[in-house]
Amino acid sequence: MHNALPGRFEALFRHVPPNVRCLPDIGYDKGKIMTRLVRVYKEMRTIGVEIQPEAADRFMRFEAPNLPNEQNRIDLRTGDGLHPVKPGEADALLIAGVGEMTTDRILSEGTDRLEQMSCMIFMPSHAVVHLRHTLKKHGWVTDKEIVAYERRRYYLAVRARKANENYLENWTWRYAPSLFDQKDPMLYYYLKQVKEHFRDRLQHVDKQPPAMRDYCLGLDEAIEKARKFAAEEGLK
Repeated sequence: MHNALPGRFEALFRHVPPNVRCLPDIGYDKGKIMTRLVRVYKEMRTIGVEIQPEAADRFMRFEAPNLPNEQNRIDLRTGDGLHPVKPGEADALLIAGVGEMTTDRILSEGTDRLEQMSCMIFMPSHAVVHLRHTLKKHGWVTDKEIVAYERRRYYLAVRARKANENYLENWTWRYAPSLFDQKDPMLYYYLKQVKEHFRDRLQHVDKQPPAMRDYCLGLDEAIEKARKFAAEEGLK
């Protein structure tokens, strides 16, 4: 079952449209996503942003030697969030392995950088709860999700686009609307993991912030609906 799921980096890579011109990777860590993007897409540029200055040295030691012809399309910058990215410089965005509250701050401080972007890609370090509210606040909406599996954990890779007047919101938007539309059986296992992670919060739902409270209150219904998708595929 798990063998059919992509790992974290593969799921993020699948979300990146091939016609992206320039993509900043905020918190690029080892830079493996940037490395693959410039190898596969010969016209794409990437901007790696890390708050720790030693990240660039690490990348140059371990990843750069594998990129003899592509290094000129990877620009490493030191700074916080979107501040090192110029307005209009990028047309897509990647933020992975970062907490939802930090992501909220990054987007709020960089709203002028979002205007020219066609898509944004996220994989929060834990469950996707507040992110959808953050996106809604800025006029964006998730349009595709992919369940990833790595090191005995499920992850949700999320792609967002600018919302339009035709967008209709229903109760599944808090969880993974595209996966409900596809009746993806892997959604069941991801949501079960989320419930286990939120075990303590579920015991004190009334004390949670509104976004978390609403998410928790509908979680069992979402799990039950997703369970039927798994059952239809003969999964337990």
